[in-house]
Amino acid sequence: GRLKDQKDVDTLLRAVADLDESVLVVGDGPARADLESLADRLGVDAEFAGEVAPDAVVDYLCGSVQIS
Repeated sequence: GRLKDQKDVDTLLRAVADLDESVLVVGDGPARADLESLADRLGVDAEFAGEVAPDAVVDYLCGSVQIS
């Protein structure tokens, strides 16, 4: 998917800043550089995987915990 402001990834990063958790962000787009910078400022252990082929997204989802 595309990393856009509407996806609220910044909210996710802020939410995990106080937790001892890591974050894997899949996708690329206009907000990526700002999100990487925010993660660094917040001290969040975040990996930005970039754009992933649609058929590989399932592999990422199977190895993750989703918060909704």
